[in-house]
Amino acid sequence: MCCSCRIIWSFCVYASVCVMHLAHTCSLPLNSFLQGVDELLVDNRRGRLLKKLLVLIRGPILMEPLKRFTKRSILNILTILAVHIIFFAIFFTLVQMRLG
Repeated sequence: MCCSCRIIWSFCVYASVCVMHLAHTCSLPLNSFLQGVDELLVDNRRGRLLKKLLVLIRGPILMEPLKRFTKRSILNILTILAVHIIFFAIFFTLVQMRLG
């Protein structure tokens, strides 16, 4: 075992002994303390996974299809708007012709 691994291992052992001592002195169950430690580890893991996911999403591989999708979506919305305006004008003129 290398020197840095021994230091990390000794710190982990010391931290676990401190948690167990604190649990006994506070008369709280050990599970509540260990659950908090597990939550921190899970949150740290989630944070790293989120960073990797954001790098993938914001990367150049996916940006081109996203730009294309955005442009096509805007074009479709504008086309639908134009068709609605045209048919509104047609129906409005037909109603005006019938009424008047």
